[in-house]
Amino acid sequence: MTKINKVVLAGFKSFRKQTVIPFFDGLTAIVGENGSGKSNLFDAINFVMGRRSSQMRSDRLEHLIFNGGERYPPADSAQVTLHLDNTKGVFNRFIENGDHAPEIILGRRITRRSSTYTFMEKTCSRGLIDEILEEAKIDPDGQQLIAQGRITEVIKKGPIKRREIIDEVSGIAAYDEKKKKAIVELKDVKSKLNTHRVILAERRRRLRALSQERDAALEHQRLTEEQVRLERSITHLKREKIAEKLRRAQQERSGMVKRIEGLEAEVTKLDLEVENKEWELEGMQDDLKSDDQIALVKEVERIRSEILHKQGEINFKRQQVKNLQEMIDEVAKIKAAEAARAKDSTSDGNRAVQALLERKQGGVYGTIASLATPRPGFEVAFETAAGGHLNDLVVDSRETAIACIKYLKSKRLGRARILPLRRLVVSRKSLASADALKLPGVIDYAINLVEFDSKYRRALEYVLFDTIVTEDLEVLRDVDGVRAVTLDGDLQSKGGALTGGWRPDSQKKKSGAAGVQGASFDTAKKRQQISHLEKEITHLEEKIEERQALLEEKERELDTREEEESRVKGAASTRSDELHALREKRRETYQQLENLRRGLTRYEREEAEAQAELETLGDEENDPSYYIEGSLRELKQRIEQNERQLRRLEPVNMRAIEEYEAYEREFNLFRERVDSLETEKHEIELLIGQIEERKRERFLETLEALTVQFDRIFKVLFQGGSASLELEEPGNISSGLLIKANPPEKELHVIDSLSGGEQALVAMAFIFALQEYQKAPFFILDEIDAALDLMNATRLSEMLYEYAKRIQVIVVSHNEETVRHAERAYGVTMKNGVSQVLALNLN
Repeated sequence: MTKINKVVLAGFKSFRKQTVIPFFDGLTAIVGENGSGKSNLFDAINFVMGRRSSQMRSDRLEHLIFNGGERYPPADSAQVTLHLDNTKGVFNRFIENGDHAPEIILGRRITRRSSTYTFMEKTCSRGLIDEILEEAKIDPDGQQLIAQGRITEVIKKGPIKRREIIDEVSGIAAYDEKKKKAIVELKDVKSKLNTHRVILAERRRRLRALSQERDAALEHQRLTEEQVRLERSITHLKREKIAEKLRRAQQERSGMVKRIEGLEAEVTKLDLEVENKEWELEGMQDDLKSDDQIALVKEVERIRSEILHKQGEINFKRQQVKNLQEMIDEVAKIKAAEAARAKDSTSDGNRAVQALLERKQGGVYGTIASLATPRPGFEVAFETAAGGHLNDLVVDSRETAIACIKYLKSKRLGRARILPLRRLVVSRKSLASADALKLPGVIDYAINLVEFDSKYRRALEYVLFDTIVTEDLEVLRDVDGVRAVTLDGDLQSKGGALTGGWRPDSQKKKSGAAGVQGASFDTAKKRQQISHLEKEITHLEEKIEERQALLEEKERELDTREEEESRVKGAASTRSDELHALREKRRETYQQLENLRRGLTRYEREEAEAQAELETLGDEENDPSYYIEGSLRELKQRIEQNERQLRRLEPVNMRAIEEYEAYEREFNLFRERVDSLETEKHEIELLIGQIEERKRERFLETLEALTVQFDRIFKVLFQGGSASLELEEPGNISSGLLIKANPPEKELHVIDSLSGGEQALVAMAFIFALQEYQKAPFFILDEIDAALDLMNATRLSEMLYEYAKRIQVIVVSHNEETVRHAERAYGVTMKNGVSQVLALNLN
C-alpha cells in the first residue's frame, strides 16, 4: 500500500505560484467558498494521473494553464508533481538500478503545444505512469477519485451503463478484449482454412495425376530393368550350354587320352611280338635260306615297316593339319560373327550412314571400317587409331557429300561425317613421328599395317595421318608430339594425353562351368604349327619315296632269290602266317589308335571353340539368383511382350518418380498445415466458449461480492433497511443492472423511485462498495455531500471517518459536518483570480 505524501502545483488553473500541499494519514478536508479553486486540487491529482481535459472541467488541455487572473500575465506552462509514499518498496522495480527511495515523484507539465510526463524528475512515457499506478492499484478512471456530479451520474445512468461499471470493476473487459482478439483470429483462421482447402483439393488432383505418371514410369522402369535381366539371362543360358559343351569335350578328351595311351602301349607290345616272331621265323629258316637271303628278307621287312610307320605318321600329321585348319576356321567364324554383331550394333547406332549406304548413290564408296582391313594381330591397334572415324563415309567429291547431307536433312535420318576424296587435305608426316620409328619397340606407321585399295589412300591418310604403332607405351617414354597406339589398344595423343587400361578382349577369362583356366585362341601360333607339320609331312614323303625305291629294289632282289629258294615249307610257313596275323592285328590296333587321335583332335577343337565362345560372352557378372528362369524361347517371348508393353506406355515422364515423391512431401506438409488450421479453429472456438464462461463466472462473482458490500454500507448509511444489485434478466450478464433499495420502514424500490437525498446516499453506498472491492490505497472525493441534509451528511462523514482509519481519505467540501469529522483541513481562498491554500486549525 502507498499514500499521497504531497502535491506540488505551479501555473495549474487558478494556482499561479508554486503551491505545496502535504497530505497525511486519516481524513483530510479541503474547504472553501464556491469558486475559490478548491476543486482544482482534485483536478491537479487527476491531471498527473493522465486524465483528459474534459474530465478536469476544461474543453482543451491548454485551458488548464493559469490564464493570468485579473492582474497577472498568463503562465507559459502548468506543472503538477505527485509524491507517493514508497516506504514499503512498492515502486522499487521502477527506480533506476532497483534502488530504494522513501518516496517516488510523478509529474506532468504542459505548454500550449506539448504535454510531458516525468518520473523521479526525468522525462518518461505515459505508459510508465500507467504501469506505476497499476502497481499501486490506483485507477485514475476507477471509483477512488469521485469528481463533482459523479453521484448524480450514477443515479442518471441507465441499467446498461451501470452494468458496465461492474464490467470494469470485475476486469471482464480483459475477457472481452481476449474474445474480440479470438474472434478476429477465428475469422482469419477460417479465411485461411477455406483458401487452404481449395488449394489442398487442387493439389490432391495434381498428386493423383502425378501418381498415375509415377506408376507408368515405375512400370516402364521395371520393364526396362526386366529387359536387361532377360537379355542377361539369355546370355547366361547360352553360357551354360557352351560351358556344358566344354565340359563334355574335356571329359571326352580326357577319356580318349587314356584310351590312346593304352592303344599306344598295345601297339608297342605288338611291335615287340612281331619283332620276336620275325626272329623266331628267321631262326627256323636258317636252314632254308642263306645268310644273305635272310638279311635281305629282314631288310625288306624292315623297309616295309619303316614305310608303313612313316605313312602312319604322315596320315596322323595330315589329320592334325586338317583339324588345326578346322579349328582356325571355326574360331574365325565365331569372331567374325561377334564382329558382325558389333558392327551391326555400330550400324544401328549410326542410322544416317546406313541409310546412305542403302541408297546406293553413285560416288558413295563405304565407311572407313568397310574399306580397310588391318593385318592379322593389328585389329585392336587399327580400331584405336581410327577411333570415331571408323564409321566415316568415303565419297568421291564434295558435290556427292553435299547431296548426301541434303538427303539426310530431307529424310530426318540424323547426321554423318563424310570424307570427299578429292577435297581432303592431308598434312605431311611429322619429323617427330619419323624419328620415333627408329626406336626399338616401334613397329610402323598405322597406315602401313592396313590393307586397302590405293584409290582410298587419301581417306586413310586423313584418318590415320602419321599415327605409329608400338608394342607398348613405355618405348615412347621420352618422346613428345607423337600420336601412337599399342597393339592392345592404349593411346598417346600428340598433346601427351594417355588413354588405356583393361580390355576384355585381351584378357584371360575363366570358364565358369568347367572351372578350367583357358588361354585365348592364338591363330598365328596354330598357323605356325600347320606350317611345321606340312614341312614334316613333305620330309616324310621324301623319305618314303626313298625307302619305297629301296624296297622295290630289295623286293626284286628277294623275288629273284625266292624263285631260287622255293623250299620254304612247314613250320616256317606257319610262323609266317602267325607273323602276318600279328602284323594285321598291329595294323588294326594302329588304325584304332589313329581313329582315337582324330576324335581327340575333334574334341580339342570343340573345347577351343567353346573357350572362344565363352571368352566372347565374357565372365558371369551377377549372382545366379539374378537370372530369370525359363527356356531360351520363353525368355525371348517375354522380351517381345515387354517391348510391346513399353511401346504402349510411351511417352513416359521418368522424372515423375522424383516429382511425385517431392510433391507428396509438399502435399503432406500442406495437409498437415490444413489439419493444424482445423485444430486451431476448433481450439479458438473452444477458447471463445471458455472466455465467455470465465467472463460470466467473474462477473457473477464480482456482482455477488459487491452486493454484499453494498447491502452492508447501505445499512450503515440508512441505519437499517436492505439493498441489492440485480440484473434485469437474471443470469444474463449482458442485461442492465438494477440498484434496489429498501430504506427502513419503506417498501423496496429501485433507485430511480427514491427521493433525491435517498438516491444520493444509495449511489454513495454503491460507490463505496466499489471502493471496498477494489481496495485502493486512498479515497479522494470532490463535493459528494453537496445535496445531503444534515442527518445524511453526518452519516456520510462518520463513514468517511471510519474509512480514514484504514486508508487515506481526502474530501473536497464546504459542508461543516464533513469538516468537523476531519483530522486536518486546508482552506482555499481566491484573490485577484489567484487561489491560495491555508492550513486550518480545527481545534
